Amino acid sequence: MKKVLQITLCVALGAPITALAQQTADSPPTTQAGSTVAEDHHLLTGVHDLTLGSPEGGRNVLTPSLSVMQDVDSNGYSSTSTVGWEPLTMLGGSLGLERSGKRDSLQLQYVGNGSIYETNSSLNTFWHSLGFNNELSLGRASLLLTDSFSYSRQATFGANYAPFAGTSNTDLNAGLLPNQSVLTPLGDRIGNAAAAEIDYHLSREDSITASFTQSMLHFLEGSYLNSNQLGFQSGYNRQIRHHTIGLSYGYQQWTFGDISLEGRTHTAQLSYGYRITSRLAFQASAGPQIAEFNLGVPRQVGLSSSVALHYQMRASDLAVTYNHGLSGGAGVLATAKSDTVAGNLTRRISRRWSGAFSAAYSRNSAISGFGAFNLLGASSLYNTITVGAVVTHDISADKQLVFSYQVQDQVTGTFTAPGAPPFQLVRHLIGAGLTWHMRPIHLQ
Repeated sequence: MKKVLQITLCVALGAPITALAQQTADSPPTTQAGSTVAEDHHLLTGVHDLTLGSPEGGRNVLTPSLSVMQDVDSNGYSSTSTVGWEPLTMLGGSLGLERSGKRDSLQLQYVGNGSIYETNSSLNTFWHSLGFNNELSLGRASLLLTDSFSYSRQATFGANYAPFAGTSNTDLNAGLLPNQSVLTPLGDRIGNAAAAEIDYHLSREDSITASFTQSMLHFLEGSYLNSNQLGFQSGYNRQIRHHTIGLSYGYQQWTFGDISLEGRTHTAQLSYGYRITSRLAFQASAGPQIAEFNLGVPRQVGLSSSVALHYQMRASDLAVTYNHGLSGGAGVLATAKSDTVAGNLTRRISRRWSGAFSAAYSRNSAISGFGAFNLLGASSLYNTITVGAVVTHDISADKQLVFSYQVQDQVTGTFTAPGAPPFQLVRHLIGAGLTWHMRPIHLQ
């Protein structure tokens, strides 16, 4: 816990983190399980976050998992009205595939769950997500293809109260994923983010990158705004040992279903990254963002910034992300000013007990009072908080008992009627269950 406080203070105060990581820099890169870790080759100005690397022992394997949970839900409709506690059974599972060759590597990850309510079948929900990553090495150049797909009845933001709840299963930058950080009533929706990136190493220290991205959020029911986003980004990277400096330019274009509003942004950023395989990955980016719209909306100039930290200790693992800038509006706003911060801390408490704590906060507001930015009602400001905790007890090498709790709290307001009372959504979920992490299936 002492190291967690040290790294948090370093990031908050802008202090050098070299000394903190130096004690582990000379150690062989290994996971907590002791297997060798392959170095992460993601570039700082690319579309992926820097990672700690991947276990070499886990390649060419298929890893299945199953879970069953018995929960109670205080607000199954995710509405501002009081519904009452409802018992439910949650069934979930995941299936991961990793294959690697001399020039390419492939990762596929499926995560799904379904919630069956015992007394009200209209509350039944589901979640399916599929992540795809493929990297092809071509000498000095490399090609990366990534896709993150989700299909659910509720927003994915903060859905971390169960072993296989809805979370992103790729390492794409959070700012490129469809914005689902506003909790809305039940309604089928599809979210997808795809990216293609080309990297080229000019020398051992210098590299350039170019990427194309496409993301969408499409609602199959309910009066929500569908959004589509296209983007291009290019950048230059200079790496000196564990440090990397980057310069990048990005272009994004938004469209919103059947309405005529369109938006474009131009963003220039200066980035810094620090990475030690299997121990620490830190990156921060910031720069001006210019937004242009049709329909006579004035040009706006703001700031775009992001931070990502992943720090692995002997018995703990800390991950934090932050993003600030314009987003698609989460189905309730046509373009939003968004701030999103999320963190997760896991720790081995004893030989058989482990715990995880997570928290997330988002603020989405209409970019202006102009009517075209808020077509669905009076609410133009959404503040959302989710907090969750999970405790697991190892029954055997592959089976665990799970105890979970999560609270969601969202307050909505308006710009046009500042004296009007806000609407508040509160939801509690409490559960217990069993997970089964089956032995990896090694492929030829």
